[in-house]
Amino acid sequence: MRLLHPDRSETVHPASVSNGTLDIGFPDGSWAVSGIVIQRDEAPLASKPQRFPMRPARPSIRHERVATISAGQPESLTLAVRRSTRTPSRVLLHYRPLDANAAFKTIEHTVGAGPLSFTIPAEDVSSDFDLLGDSSGVFHPNPATETPYYVIDVQPARPG
Repeated sequence: MRLLHPDRSETVHPASVSNGTLDIGFPDGSWAVSGIVIQRDEAPLASKPQRFPMRPARPSIRHERVATISAGQPESLTLAVRRSTRTPSRVLLHYRPLDANAAFKTIEHTVGAGPLSFTIPAEDVSSDFDLLGDSSGVFHPNPATETPYYVIDVQPARPG
């Protein structure tokens, strides 16, 4: 193992491996290290190739995006999940204000024969929201193809 120092010098320092864990001991006294280089001295042990399970197919999910809603009014969202052998048993709707420090709130529904309807309570409709749909480990919208949340513009409450 080589210890790289801020002054661009390096020192060789012993390291030990036990049961697949690398133990890095630092020298006694005062020291400054800006990097560690680890190299194997002997040939690697033969290992079996890793086999990863096939990623399950995404369930078919349909959702009509909401462009704007009114502050102080409950907002209903509908999500259709086409039944198949990969249909999730439940769907979680996570929502929060656009403020990343705010905690998420969650509404859960069991998947049945018809569309799922989620209602965000009126007291929670006060600014922009991220809507994340997590259906048995699958996000909707798909983060591999688009932003994994919806931002809905909340219009001020109408007087009257």
